[in-house]
Amino acid sequence: MTNCPAKYTYISTANFGDHKKVTQELLEELCGNDQYLKSKVTELFDMTDPECRKRFNPLILDEANSFGAVFGYTIEDGKSIPVYMFDNNEEGGFKKAVTFEFSDTPDNIYDDDLVDFDQTTAYINTAKGEATVPKGTKPKIFKNTAVIRRYNPGQKKWMPNWNNNSYWYIGYNKDKNYNLKAKWLKNELTGDIPAVCRAQTFTVINGGVLESVSLKLRVTPITGSKLIVEIRDTVSSGSNKGFPSSKVLTRQYMTFNSKGESVQSITFQNKPKLKAGHKYAIVLRSPLSDYNNCYWIGGWSKHCNEDPYKYGDAFLSENNGYTWTRYGKGDKVRYHDGRYAPVDFLFECHIKQTYSEYKTRASENDFYYVYLKPFFTNPIKELSVFCNWTNLDTTKHKVIIEISRNGKDWEELTEAENWTKSYASNIIEKPFLFVRVGMNTSDSSTAPSLGTITVTAKTVPQTKAYVRTQFYSPRMTGMLASHIWSEVNAPYIIENTEKSTAEIDIIQNKDDKEYFKILEPTLDYLHAPTDDVGNLTKRSYVQEYQTEYSDYFTISDYENATKNDTNLKTWIENNYVTYHEAATDFITWLKENNVYLKGDFSDDISDTDIAGQPYFTYIELDNSPAYPLCDVFVTPNFTYDIISVFDAITYVTDANNTKDNIVLNNYNEDAADESTSSSNLSSSNDATIDNETLQEILNSYTESQLTTYWKTSVSNTNVLADSTGGKELANDLLKNNIYIDQVNNSTGQSLDDLKQTSYVEWCDFDVDYDNDRIRFFTKSDDDMEVKGNLPVGELVVAYNPLWVKGITADEMPLKMDLWIESFLASDNQKTYTTKVAPQDNIRQILLYEGENNETELIEDTDFTVDYINNIITFKEALPENTPVTVRYTPNLTDESLAIAYRLDRQNTTNQIYVKGNYFTTRT
Repeated sequence: MTNCPAKYTYISTANFGDHKKVTQELLEELCGNDQYLKSKVTELFDMTDPECRKRFNPLILDEANSFGAVFGYTIEDGKSIPVYMFDNNEEGGFKKAVTFEFSDTPDNIYDDDLVDFDQTTAYINTAKGEATVPKGTKPKIFKNTAVIRRYNPGQKKWMPNWNNNSYWYIGYNKDKNYNLKAKWLKNELTGDIPAVCRAQTFTVINGGVLESVSLKLRVTPITGSKLIVEIRDTVSSGSNKGFPSSKVLTRQYMTFNSKGESVQSITFQNKPKLKAGHKYAIVLRSPLSDYNNCYWIGGWSKHCNEDPYKYGDAFLSENNGYTWTRYGKGDKVRYHDGRYAPVDFLFECHIKQTYSEYKTRASENDFYYVYLKPFFTNPIKELSVFCNWTNLDTTKHKVIIEISRNGKDWEELTEAENWTKSYASNIIEKPFLFVRVGMNTSDSSTAPSLGTITVTAKTVPQTKAYVRTQFYSPRMTGMLASHIWSEVNAPYIIENTEKSTAEIDIIQNKDDKEYFKILEPTLDYLHAPTDDVGNLTKRSYVQEYQTEYSDYFTISDYENATKNDTNLKTWIENNYVTYHEAATDFITWLKENNVYLKGDFSDDISDTDIAGQPYFTYIELDNSPAYPLCDVFVTPNFTYDIISVFDAITYVTDANNTKDNIVLNNYNEDAADESTSSSNLSSSNDATIDNETLQEILNSYTESQLTTYWKTSVSNTNVLADSTGGKELANDLLKNNIYIDQVNNSTGQSLDDLKQTSYVEWCDFDVDYDNDRIRFFTKSDDDMEVKGNLPVGELVVAYNPLWVKGITADEMPLKMDLWIESFLASDNQKTYTTKVAPQDNIRQILLYEGENNETELIEDTDFTVDYINNIITFKEALPENTPVTVRYTPNLTDESLAIAYRLDRQNTTNQIYVKGNYFTTRT
């Protein structure tokens, strides 16, 4: 039949049965009903919101966090398709040229990811494009500012006033279509992104090293790009004189954990040296951040006829920072923010003065190093490192090139071997390489300069690879619900599935943090109230454990364990030997509460398998992290503050409730610089100085001069020889964990012991990503273990969490807004844990789906759900072998995700091809 009309007709069951005739009329009605149903499905499809599919072919690779694979092509259905795959080139390798000059042009972006600024101790001068021995710094901090300073009576000192009348956004140009391109994801600094950037120029009054800048910002944790803060030079001549130039002196990437408006301090990993009298620019950009979720900078509107800072101006760029307009333009919006063009943005630069002399070596082997970040590479059979030196005088200077395969044990490359290391048959199997270059000088007036480092390697094929994409961020609007993800497809091809494997992880773009207590096994830590060292209970760790396991931990055991540290250690070890198999021993119980004990089991312990072994070897994570970890550090057990001598002297005058303790003899404002003698400061009770004058006087002296004054005058004068002055004041402050910098850091606990200790992956620890645990290194061989090298305090581990782990190609394409999980119940099963976190509520749970006895369970009647821990609890235990189907929407609220491929093969003849992928999102 043709041209069957879409017409619905009710057909009774009386038309069917034994011996019923099939009539033309019945068939026409069935056909009409079928066409009617099809038309309604089409109508429903047309009414449904479209989905946006973002294809990434080839992948947008996160090269800094990937290793073992190269870009190539394979043939599929007679067509050549781009892929990432294992590098099988026997002579293949890599060549990396490291320079120290940040220069931005659309076609040549400086790769600032190669230098490890966290470990580098040499000074990197990006203005000259070189690394050299650092010069000394003077403690005095100068502040360049576009912030109005007013006297605060409550604080009794001059303080910045960060009030502003407008904010201007930083992100993708809201007047352009947000059409994300693959090359933009690969390089957010390219010049063809229509991104709105802001800049503020400033003139340096006192030259020195730029420690940080403070800005008034409106921030959010959810943006398409990080906030990129740059310090640039300015154009020196021509019609654009004073405009931001393309020469970048330093660059810092910033993210924020909360939303709001506040003054934010940006500390630069690489601190540039700024010249007095020269004009520079603070540049802010976030190229791929949508206008609805972006950063904003505060300042003053031009219409106010107010120019609080006369030594620089606000600038606007609409092409990602490559051309600039002074002041820019106002936004065409009805609301106040950004309505008028800015004249200045709020800022404050913190500049530390530098000495003119280089730091000389304490010994011949005392080096200042440039560390490169680990190179992830195929196994290396030959390696060369070359450096371009200038001003090198071997009679005064010494330089060294070293390599390492574990970040701990270093091997020097020599000129006699042409700075080359050949491994022959002993090929480095580990997928990473460490390089550092050291330098020193015995002459404070001269030092060598390092222009470039070139690292060249010959390698053999790799058997493991990690391919990670950059984070994909679809455009967001205010009308979207919390869940925008619909589907992901990440296909790959395995040539030999018996000898090769591939698994896929989906990575969330957020920093999860886990906290662990590292404690000594002493009464001070384990028997003290846990409010002081943890948050388990208001009772001690030992008492809490005794209460929970009173059946086998008696009161007499408790009293004996808490007599002294020796008894406590004996009890801990006996408790472990007795109960770690049959019950929960004390050490395991602490681990379950994220508390880890330092130290080792006794050599003479009855269990010889653990004799001499550490109390713990691994730190167990609660969730699955993505490679690499974002941050790992230990903070001290208590909080403390370090105040300057300036603040200490001011505190003395305030504490005494008098203005006559400090006067200036023969004070000359014009001469109050480095040449001013500290002897001009003295103590007296004959003169009166108001707070404003006192602030001006103290601002005129260096920190070293104030320190000398404090030590020779304040601490010994009769006027201040009480509980509010001098040494007595320093000791009183110490009791409250307040330290005076450069004065009492040798009193009591060292300031170095109190500082946060950071750790670097591969150098200080490795991660078992299959089992979600961290192993810290204490030995240089492969049998590394935790053995007391972590300081007492709180260990913080930050990482990008995995949303789902271990997906295979058989599960692709993966529906991200509907998960269907099926399982056969075990005998009397009462709980089930979903693979990922579900949204409230569960869509459907069916027993015996598709069978005659199919049964649907009702939430809160037949089952309950713990949405924090992903646990479904059934009211009635399920009979054994009951087929259960669970349908739910994953609780995936992230606004950007990345894909990681973990590839493994038994030999180099097998190949795995990672194809292009895509996300589908709701629009």
